[in-house]
Amino acid sequence: AEVPTSVFGDKLREQVEERLAFYETGEPPRKNLDVMKEAVVEANEVVAEVKRKQEKKEKKKKKREKRQLEALAAAAEVENSVLETEENDIEPKKKKKKKQQELEAEVELEENGLEEEALPKKKRKLMVEADQEEEEEEKKKKKKKKKEKE
Repeated sequence: AEVPTSVFGDKLREQVEERLAFYETGEPPRKNLDVMKEAVVEANEVVAEVKRKQEKKEKKKKKREKRQLEALAAAAEVENSVLETEENDIEPKKKKKKKQQELEAEVELEENGLEEEALPKKKRKLMVEADQEEEEEEKKKKKKKKKEKE
């Protein structure tokens, strides 16, 4: 009853044809009980076959989905590992750079002491600009190195 089949309809059609043949030739048709027993047996066979096919399709579908999930997971792992390595490469450099700048600033203050404040504004501005240019050059060098690695 779960899987629709055309077995019963086919058997009923055969019965009608047998009855028509009875009027033409006089050959007696099979009894309804016998025909329905045959129909039940055939219907069970057809239902079993259909269920087997559905189970195979479901198994194939599950396998396909599992493979796709595994492929996606593998791709995600590769992306994560690449991102992690990039983040690991970038973050320590930034931290080191910040620490180096802070150390340099402290050393300059210790060396210069109050001399920095005594310098005229123009000279201070020139020194700051020179420091900024050096930092930009270092950034450019690092970018080139990254591009070469890729």
